[in-house]
Amino acid sequence: MLANDLYRICHHEYTGKPRTHERAISLGLAAGLLAELIVSQNITCDSDHVLIVSKDPPRDATSHTVLDQLIAEREHQHTIKTWLHYLSAASTAQVARRLEIAGHLRAQTTGMLRKQTVYEPTDPNKAGAPFAILRVALLQRSPMQPERAVLTGLCAVTGLTAALLDGTSAESRTHLQHVIDGLPGPMRSLLFHADRVRADAAMPR
Repeated sequence: MLANDLYRICHHEYTGKPRTHERAISLGLAAGLLAELIVSQNITCDSDHVLIVSKDPPRDATSHTVLDQLIAEREHQHTIKTWLHYLSAASTAQVARRLEIAGHLRAQTTGMLRKQTVYEPTDPNKAGAPFAILRVALLQRSPMQPERAVLTGLCAVTGLTAALLDGTSAESRTHLQHVIDGLPGPMRSLLFHADRVRADAAMPR
């Protein structure tokens, strides 16, 4: 799933430590959860708002929870930016929990005085695969399947472009932008607002 793979790319495959600013990760994952509902055709996005298309419950419990939240507020027509801010408060924990239930992460409690829960990958190879696959595709400037193209866009708005393109050519950066520009309008609108939200928060790109 999109948010699962984005979580993996955002965190080190051995330690589970974040690769970028945690606020950027939470915003990216909020966009990822909305992107999953676009893919499942439960919602769409116009230039500014999230719109309900179908109330049919997704099979995934986390997606179901997010859709229920959107449906409960549908009469207020909240903007994409408002939903990104709202969902980002819990997005990292939600996706981590989904991966933990699936057996891909294990929770570890660290610290003596200030206890903190850290999620470590159970299989570094699986955890590192999405990052490696996207990096090779960008390096080789290969055509991308639709969901992989969306994942590339989610990485860009989460501030992971530099990590993905480190050591690659200028042509790879051009290819990345070409992939994003080729996404359907609702997905481009979601990514545009996610990037604006992160920029407004003055977080590193």
